[in-house]
Amino acid sequence: MKVLTNNLNNFKIQNLRINKNEKQYNSIQKQELLLPTTVQYLAFMGGYSINLAETFKQLNDEQYPFDIQEMVLAEIEKGNPENKTLYDIHFEKYKGILDCYTLDELKEKYPEFMDVNSAFDVVAKDDSFIGKFQSGENEIFANNEDLTLQLIKLYWGQGFSLNGLSSYIADLSQDKKGIQLRYTLEKLNIPLMDKRYASVLKLSNKEYNEKFTSEMSNRLKEAKEIKKQQQEGEPVYIPRGPLTESHKQHISAALKRYYQEHPESLFELSKRQIRYYQEHPERAQEMKEVMLHAWNNTEEGKSVLRAIKRAMRKNNIDISPEELANLPEINKEQQKILKEFWERNTWAKEKFSVAVKKGYAHLGEIKAGFQQNKISMKEKLGFVNIPGKRYIFSNFPTKVREKLNTWVKEKGLNPDDYTFAEGIIYIGKDKTKTDSALIKEVEKKSVKIMDDFFALQPRLEDLIADTYMLAIVDIMESLKNQNLHNCLPESLKNNPEAIKTIKIYMQKQMEEKPLYVNINNCIIYAQGVDINYLNRIYQCLLYCAVNLGHADCIDCFQKIVDEKFEKRANEIGFILN
Repeated sequence: MKVLTNNLNNFKIQNLRINKNEKQYNSIQKQELLLPTTVQYLAFMGGYSINLAETFKQLNDEQYPFDIQEMVLAEIEKGNPENKTLYDIHFEKYKGILDCYTLDELKEKYPEFMDVNSAFDVVAKDDSFIGKFQSGENEIFANNEDLTLQLIKLYWGQGFSLNGLSSYIADLSQDKKGIQLRYTLEKLNIPLMDKRYASVLKLSNKEYNEKFTSEMSNRLKEAKEIKKQQQEGEPVYIPRGPLTESHKQHISAALKRYYQEHPESLFELSKRQIRYYQEHPERAQEMKEVMLHAWNNTEEGKSVLRAIKRAMRKNNIDISPEELANLPEINKEQQKILKEFWERNTWAKEKFSVAVKKGYAHLGEIKAGFQQNKISMKEKLGFVNIPGKRYIFSNFPTKVREKLNTWVKEKGLNPDDYTFAEGIIYIGKDKTKTDSALIKEVEKKSVKIMDDFFALQPRLEDLIADTYMLAIVDIMESLKNQNLHNCLPESLKNNPEAIKTIKIYMQKQMEEKPLYVNINNCIIYAQGVDINYLNRIYQCLLYCAVNLGHADCIDCFQKIVDEKFEKRANEIGFILN
């Protein structure tokens, strides 16, 4: 799906992918279905635990955790359009726990855990569950992260039951010794859920068993891998596979702390660390900048550099600060000389530790200044609303745009440096000239990212085509029917001349292919209709309305698009992943 920045003055709709085949409209045949009995319906829906409104009636005020009752009630009052369950609400509040890597982070995000105790600080017997964790003997919970935080992630973040966790841990332990996690949580001062709430929470998670098995299986594999890496001398656990931005920041911060105290280890990067820097070049670049500053701009670094160069020359090797800063490229011969150098010169370790700390401090100052002075790409392209001059609009349903932006952030990128299905409508003579070469460059990058995103959502492109069509038809019907007008903002409803102008204008635009949607009371979706065409018609509607002085149509039409997207997604059972 390639819907990008469009200058509607020229009516050029760029970079849109054409559907491979033009298909004929297929009418949907009406079929009579037997209605389910009440018993069958409740069995299918999972009873009150799946129905949020019924769940609300089943729990007392005091049984809810902090804030959850208010969130449930707010969702019910909205009509619960997404059919959320108690688990969905609970996870919405507590999913941020999964991105915490220290208790300090957790307590800052969730004050309700302010009084929990670190598992490293409590007094415990050597053969107890906590004692085995402290000594690194626990089979499931590696001690690279506080046990308290790990348990909170499983219990509060994932919503897993204490009984289920206790049984699983006992089954995996070598001595098959039973465990009561409730006692462990009380010792660590982790808040306990009300038993009734915890029970309903479990029942409201439609995928509980699958998620529990998958999470605990992954945790077991991860614990073994962590212990293996610790035995091999890795300072920080580096998992395989894609990482979230918060996880990358956690790894980089941990490596930073370690290398500031053990700078000599920088020159003995393991294969895992080299792979991490190769897969995340932005982190490698940060490290390079730190090293260059340490060698070239600190007195401590300069003195160590002179000594290293002398050691290298004895072996007929000349090495520059740039080579020493490019850590993954240091060869084995250079590594051997450097290892011997650090072993002989303890003074150099101390001095270079100071230099590395100064390098990190310098990098922090650069980043802080950059964030203050940074102008996003969208600002450079003019994507800032200036009433009376230009207006910004989106082609995508809000949910798709938000999901795309979140996905982009998880890849470590800034959504504001791209244009994802956004356009500008210029009004009057006050147009802002934009660098066309810059637009093409941004669009090219944006297309690649959107292609990757849509590849993960196979039916999304067709769904958006249906959304365009349904929204256009509703708007056009409202323009034609003087008694309808339900899809139009108040300003346009009261302006018959503007409505007449839009109808004439759109009639000319749609001569190429009229949109017939209602045949024998059967809805025909956008099968075979070129998504380019649908997108162009939608944008032309916006362009005409805004140029006639009705900029409020932008928000109004966006609301219609969002409603049609939700309706059609529910009809076909589509879930945005």
